[in-house]
This record gives sequence, structure tokens and C-alpha cells, in this order.
Amino acid sequence: MPHSGLRNTAAERASYTRESATAAAHGVTRDLAFGLDACTPRQQQLRALLALAIFNCGRGSAWPRHTPLHELSIYTFAISPRCDELVIIAEAPRNIVGRLVPRDHLPEWGLPGLRVKRECGNGAELVHLPTGARMTVTRDRAGRLDHDATPQTGLWREGRPLTKEECTVLESLPAMSAQAQTLLGALTTRMSTKDPSGGWDIAMWFTDLLDRPGNGRSDGHARRLWGKGNRWELAWTSDPHPEDLLAALTAPRVGVPGATAQRVRTGWDIRFRDALLALRP
Repeated sequence: MPHSGLRNTAAERASYTRESATAAAHGVTRDLAFGLDACTPRQQQLRALLALAIFNCGRGSAWPRHTPLHELSIYTFAISPRCDELVIIAEAPRNIVGRLVPRDHLPEWGLPGLRVKRECGNGAELVHLPTGARMTVTRDRAGRLDHDATPQTGLWREGRPLTKEECTVLESLPAMSAQAQTLLGALTTRMSTKDPSGGWDIAMWFTDLLDRPGNGRSDGHARRLWGKGNRWELAWTSDPHPEDLLAALTAPRVGVPGATAQRVRTGWDIRFRDALLALRP
């Protein structure tokens, strides 16, 4: 891959994702696409599962356990998707790890099956036992981890097997096609994306950073993402604005390659091959 092409594409990707260009370069594909959705099957499964956990909260939530994963929206971070790893670059990595990983006195906290593999001074390496997918949460702008550090008390580590309750939750989730996993995983990888020209901003699903008059959506923070197979629906009552999310999923370069949008009476339908994600704001 020509160095100039990689460098230019990484800088362009970073202008959308809030990564550093160095971090973005690790996800750029050989054909110089952004690579936000180019990943292994196990990464695809993890990203879709994270979407189900993050985008269900408040009234109407369909997630089958209490979890604070939707509270990730209160933190500021950049997501750096790579082929076989999901990297979160944040100012408060320990706080984010503490919400992602179950712990001794809060066994239902976090994502079922997610464990700490290694803790470092600037973050942690995580592994998802059911899929084998890897995550890194770090303060380093390039997405790297440094020296090992004292573990946080109570967080479940890699040697802790799946609990019966975790298995029950995972088994209760509806089946999902690979194409649907791509669409749902795109919701996860685009939580922090923005238009470098200032036209839209997902802003962690928490606020309207563009401060547009008359466009506020402040009816709480209820979200519901559910479906089965190839058909899924996402409803939400707060930011981001529907047009912003639509752009993040379908705009040239940053959108899911091949995804299309159709305006319908109750919102928008996003299609990716045979999969449908209905956006119902």
C-alpha cells in the first residue's frame, strides 16, 4: 500500500472518527477504504452485541438484563475499528472498562462474557469469551497500551468462565444474520463520528454539539434496538438527530459500503443487501 495513499486516507478517516491519524491507519483497508466495517466474523458479532446492549435503555428497552452500558454515552471517546480488534480511545479508560466488564458485587454489570485479559497503566485489553473477539480501551491517542498495572478490584478476568446467568442472557437474544450484524455493528463503530464539514455529528448519542436551534430532541434517553434475522428496528427519543444518524450510516466514504436509505412514513429504512434496519425516531 503506497505510504502517501495510506497517510491521506488515515487523515481523512480521522477527520470523521475523532481518532488520531496514527490510530486510523491501523484500520484502513488495502484498497484505501476507511474500513469501519471491514472485520472478522468474531468482531462483527461483538460489535452487533454491543449495539444491542448500548442501544436499549429506558422505557421500552428490550435488553434482557439491567446494564449501564447505555451510560457509555456520557463519556467522550473515539472508536478505532480494526480488522480483528475494537479500540476505544478515551480520557477515562478505567471508568469505561468498569462499565463494560462484569464484576464480583455487580455480576449483571457490563456485557455478558466480556473479561479483562490485561490491565495497563493507560487502559486494558479485553476479550469476549463467547466469540473470542478482542477490545482495547486506552488513553493513548495511537490506541496502544503501556506497562502492566495493578488490576481493578473485582473485575472479572479472562480465567473466569461464563456464568449461568450470562449464558441465559446470550441464549435469549434473537438470531441475527451476518448482514444484519454489519448494520448493527455500524451503530457501535459510529458513536463518535462527525462530518468534518460540520453538517452532522453523532456526539455519543448524548447531545447536539452543533447547537442547532429548534432541532432539540430532549424526551429522555430511551432507546430500543430489536428484531430478528435480517429485520431490525431502532427507536430513540433523544439525540442524535435522525438525519445525522442517517448520514453516518449511508454517506459516501464514512457510511456502510453498499447501504442505502429510503424515506418512509414513520422514519427511514436502511438496507444492506438483504438486511433492513428501520430507523424510527
